Amino acid sequence: LNLQQKAATSDLSDLPYWLDSRLEQTLSVTDMAEAMSMSERNFHRRCQTAFGLTPNALLGRLRLERARLLL
Repeated sequence: LNLQQKAATSDLSDLPYWLDSRLEQTLSVTDMAEAMSMSERNFHRRCQTAFGLTPNALLGRLRLERARLLL
């Protein structure tokens, strides 16, 4: 995935790394927004702008990528 590259120009540049270290955990949009110091609404908008995905879709994509690597 090129998520790190997409995020490099965003204020969500730490998000892919933060999520990657927590893929086994149950995470909500609230958890993600708080980790990025944003409101849920602002986080949701910025995530869609930066990655072209909703926060939950981004998390799902990262989990699928991890599963592929483990196979």
